[in-house]
Amino acid sequence: MAAPLKTAIKEFGIVVKWSDYYVHSFIKLNSPLNQATSKISSFAKQHDIDLDLFPLAKLHFAQSKNEQKTTLNIAIIAGIFILLLACINFINLSTANIYKHTKEVGINKLFGSSSFNLHKQFILEALILTFISFVVALEVSSLLLPYINKLIGISLTLNQLSIYKSTLLLVIIISISLVTAIVPAYIFAKAQPIHILNKNIKSNRATIFLRKGLLLLQLTLTILIILFTLFISKQVHFIDKRNLGFDKENMVFIQLQNTKVMSEKLPALKKELLKSPFITSVCGVDAPPGIIGSSTTGFSWQGKDAQTVSSLYLYRCGNDFINTFRVKLLEGKDFDSVQTNDKEVIINKTFAKLMSDSGSVSDKILYNGKLQYRITGIIEDFSFNSIKEKQQPAIIFYDPTRQFYPCIRIAKGENTASALAIIRKTMGELFPGMEYEVKFTDDFILDKFIAREIRFSKFFMLFSILGIIVCCIGLLGLALFESNKRVKEIGIRRINGASVNEVIFMLNKDFLKLVILAFIISTPIAWFTMHRWLLNFTYKTELSWWIFAIAGFLTLGIAFITVSLQSWRAATRNPVEALRYE
Repeated sequence: MAAPLKTAIKEFGIVVKWSDYYVHSFIKLNSPLNQATSKISSFAKQHDIDLDLFPLAKLHFAQSKNEQKTTLNIAIIAGIFILLLACINFINLSTANIYKHTKEVGINKLFGSSSFNLHKQFILEALILTFISFVVALEVSSLLLPYINKLIGISLTLNQLSIYKSTLLLVIIISISLVTAIVPAYIFAKAQPIHILNKNIKSNRATIFLRKGLLLLQLTLTILIILFTLFISKQVHFIDKRNLGFDKENMVFIQLQNTKVMSEKLPALKKELLKSPFITSVCGVDAPPGIIGSSTTGFSWQGKDAQTVSSLYLYRCGNDFINTFRVKLLEGKDFDSVQTNDKEVIINKTFAKLMSDSGSVSDKILYNGKLQYRITGIIEDFSFNSIKEKQQPAIIFYDPTRQFYPCIRIAKGENTASALAIIRKTMGELFPGMEYEVKFTDDFILDKFIAREIRFSKFFMLFSILGIIVCCIGLLGLALFESNKRVKEIGIRRINGASVNEVIFMLNKDFLKLVILAFIISTPIAWFTMHRWLLNFTYKTELSWWIFAIAGFLTLGIAFITVSLQSWRAATRNPVEALRYE
């Protein structure tokens, strides 16, 4: 609904003042932005306020401290990580299996084929392979998208591939083909035809360094993805189990379409529900538990610094607030329907500290214009709106006319099903034919407070699994290359009495050294990145050393098992087969 502001002021008695935040101002500029900004700044100084212009086109990414943009950037970086792992595999395996093309390339060079033609051949082969992979990826994506959307709570479709995005994908395909084909093409182009035909292309130090360097980079990226996944999962678990200042377990609330009707009939609903032994208390509030929708800077109190602008959050409820929410009462009393009036308020600990650094603030008076409110209780801080921000000062008002969301405390034990049956029966009698939802508070809080982190965790879990699979393929391919390259050496060692375990250790040690080096490189990068990420949270877990240990041993174990599979096959092969032509 859209209504003129003058009508809203008249109908709802809204007082127009700078301290109220119920209005957002949208401005259509007729002059350049810099001129408008200077005029706005001049106007703000006249009224002693802070005003700033913000581009509407950037509003979506600016929500919740740029979390949307941060999520998008992390998704892009994770995608690049996986793509880079695959490219490294392609380059390494292309250079490792270089002998597959020896005769063909040698004869072409003897017949005068230029380096340009060799490069063109390798690039064309890579382009065809990449394009086929892209087509397969589209088909796999179309099959998996519904499951991925459900898993991480998004709604992606292949129809969202615009011309711009399709062109970008085409550029990526061509770029990957160029990057992955240049290295093997360069090695063949530098080699002499007679050496190629004799399979006498020796891997120089630069080629070996490139191959090991790329493998090191691949292992480092894999360890980073594993570390990020473990840290994010640990933070999500920490938040889920953290005490929010009120008991979110064994509590449900009802969301009705017509909140005004709910507030009117709540006394009758509460009376019926409390007849059940499965329900211990009921309290109506003006917003779902854990959410405070309004704030103001219009309150003052005796001794308040005139220069201090204090933003206070306002929560309205009926009686039995403390019993239902199970918040800790530090001073004073809870609201009581018989003795309490609408000029009594309860404040949280943070607000009490703001009012007075020492001594009790109970029975002090708060002023909002001509209205006065007496503080009758102080409660322990409880989390609302976000667990990433510091605790904010809050005022809880007694207002029976705004009990829009009944919060119902269920008795502990196996009583949930019985309590829900009674709630639905009572709702059917009081609100026949009206749609409503009964929501579990713990699920609601989880969805509201850390839904993004849960999606993050699932997102990185997917990428972690994918990264491990890609890394295993690369390790397996290089292990195959190394064992084939050293087949004669393995045969001689076996004939001279070397055991299978000794051969396996010989083939594994170079790979395991690279895993250890990758772990050393990735550890400070992961620590710094996760430390910066945790700064977004007021309540955060620790960067435990055992997370690094798990990631290191996991990667080491994966590399050892992967390489050992191929090493065992090479070590148990009959040495006569390797030496029969010598």
